[in-house]
Amino acid sequence: MKTVRNVVLGGIAAVTLTGALATAGVVYWVTRDLPSYETLAHYEPPITTRVYGGSGSLIGEYARERRLFVPIEAIPDQVKRAFLAAEDKNLYSHPGIDVLGILRA
Repeated sequence: MKTVRNVVLGGIAAVTLTGALATAGVVYWVTRDLPSYETLAHYEPPITTRVYGGSGSLIGEYARERRLFVPIEAIPDQVKRAFLAAEDKNLYSHPGIDVLGILRA
């Protein structure tokens, strides 16, 4: 009887260890190319360079990407709701992780 129990416990331990190693391997594989958090903390996205004439008039704008800073208060509520509907409609009803959304995926 002890032998059967030891075999079962050994099998459970082996499956648990294999699952833990597989999970660690997947996490490593997915995150290996991500930048460090220090790099992200000091990230400054490219902005538009504006060239003004002597009279103060805008001559031109030059950039690879056109980015404009817009404070959240300036974005209409309907636009905010549209982004939430597309991204995470339950954003305000879960603590940061939508377990049901993850299970649906």
